[in-house]
Amino acid sequence: MSSPAEVVSARVQNTWTANVKLKDAAAAADQTVNTNQLNPGQSSYSPTTDVPVKYHAAEEITLVAGAATIDLTDVKEAATGASIDGTGMKVQAMRIQGNAGNSGLNIAPGAANPYPLLGAANDIDYPAGCTAPFCFEFQDLLADIAAGVKEIDLAGVGVEKWKIEFLIG
Repeated sequence: MSSPAEVVSARVQNTWTANVKLKDAAAAADQTVNTNQLNPGQSSYSPTTDVPVKYHAAEEITLVAGAATIDLTDVKEAATGASIDGTGMKVQAMRIQGNAGNSGLNIAPGAANPYPLLGAANDIDYPAGCTAPFCFEFQDLLADIAAGVKEIDLAGVGVEKWKIEFLIG
């Protein structure tokens, strides 16, 4: 399987700005300030960056009886919907988002062919009712996708839908 589309460039930006009202400020009136303590800036990816990205996969996953398995050797390319085979590459970034009213979701290495997205025996829970995207950047540090290292399991409730995307390279 080869995709008819490849990434030219991709940018991920995660910033926070908080307006904080200072009480009892030294000045005559209280003051409002903006804070942004942990803004790492934008991550830029391409096939030739230190953290290479070749494919952008994105799809809406529908749980079947509260479960789904994502096979990283057969994910959908975002622009065309064609199959992508990530074999020999790494997940460089992942983003997942739930719909309003969804129950929680557990994201874990697959049972049969575990991809250690969050570590070999680690998982993460996406809270019930949350609609904000969870975004992870891995900086070329994860395992290569391979025959026995390729699956991520999703466990939730019923037939809920989840949006998920990967930058793979």
